[in-house]
Amino acid sequence: MKRHLILLFLFIAIISCKKENKKTITNTAIEEISNYKAMEGKHCFISAIENKVLKGKDTILEKDYLRVNLNINGKKVSGQYSFTTSNSVSNEGFFEGSIENNIITSIYTYKQNNKEAKEEIIFKLEENQISVLGGEKEERDGIYYFKDKAQGIYMIQIPKINCE
Repeated sequence: MKRHLILLFLFIAIISCKKENKKTITNTAIEEISNYKAMEGKHCFISAIENKVLKGKDTILEKDYLRVNLNINGKKVSGQYSFTTSNSVSNEGFFEGSIENNIITSIYTYKQNNKEAKEEIIFKLEENQISVLGGEKEERDGIYYFKDKAQGIYMIQIPKINCE
């Protein structure tokens, strides 16, 4: 009888511990879902980069534009990313991916030299800007991925604007 009571006590203790762990995981998941819900919707960013260009004897101020428009739906993210220069060179495409802890990891698809190209692009979403991760990439299965994301540096900061 004593042995049965000890086993029953151990069984109840184990079940109680498991219930607490489930509760902690559930609370963490609810907090994450709340954070994603707060970020849901459309976000727009634009940066104008001024360049001084010498044309003949004159120095002319030209602007290049970097744009990111994205839509967050839960943990899924999609959007457009473009770089347009004043001399009509442009690189425009779309990206799809996911967001976790304000880091968007996605695959960017665009045209380069009349061919479709794909590469991994990582953004850090902040309250008033979005930053683009830079770093060395390598081609795998037709997509250029970061060799080592941990070695990357957020090089470009693009200010947030109101979406029109």
